[in-house]
Order: sequence, then structure tokens, then C-alpha cells
Amino acid sequence: METCTRRGLRILQVRAERLPGRSDSAARVMLELEGTTDTSRLASALFQHEGVLDVEMVTTDEE
Repeated sequence: METCTRRGLRILQVRAERLPGRSDSAARVMLELEGTTDTSRLASALFQHEGVLDVEMVTTDEE
């Protein structure tokens, strides 16, 4: 979350779900963000964190 806020994004919602069939603390974390930062650079930065296995970005244009 710090990576997102340092890049000027506002965190609107955080949701975490444990991964099925796992006994460790692995979870899928979903962040709803607001801002105009470059999402490809954000995805690249998130992959630098230990334990991050995948990053999926979905953007919406609200008018």
C-alpha cells in the first residue's frame, strides 16, 4: 500500500481473501485505487516486493 500512496494514488478499498487449500498466510489482496499514475510502472514496482506472485491491473475511465 505504501508503494501506491508514494506514487500519488488514493486507496479507496482493500480486500484480502485467503487462498483455498493453503495452510499458510497466503492471500489474494485486491486494492481499489484512484489516481493518474502510470499503471505499468506501478505493476513493475509491486513485483519487486517479496511474496508478490502476480499483479493484475484493471482500469476504468469514469466520465
